[in-house]
Amino acid sequence: GVMRLIETGLIEENMIPLDKTISEVFELYWNKYFPSSKTPSVWTPFYYLKSESFWHYKSADTEEKLQMLMGFGGKPTIGKMRMVVKYAYLDEALFSLMKKTDSREELQNVLIDNYLR
Repeated sequence: GVMRLIETGLIEENMIPLDKTISEVFELYWNKYFPSSKTPSVWTPFYYLKSESFWHYKSADTEEKLQMLMGFGGKPTIGKMRMVVKYAYLDEALFSLMKKTDSREELQNVLIDNYLR
């Protein structure tokens, strides 16, 4: 979903907001690859990507509140996420690759082959 938003120009800078656009794209791709499964809220992967080394958050408040949220063992609400997280962002090298058509297509193929088949 994020790669699609970069491809279409809806994400031009390395800032991924937790908004209606990303939610709609997430739902579209979820329904395409998991049609028989109930679509979770977009905040679920948005939050749980915290354990990935390429995924980072910009605080909407203080770094302390952001760290408390990231250390939370349960599922925070989307309202709480929006209060604490201004946006997510990728490692700069990965974002640069996603902006290039060839490397973006290669990344998409790797994701599909390894996680969706």
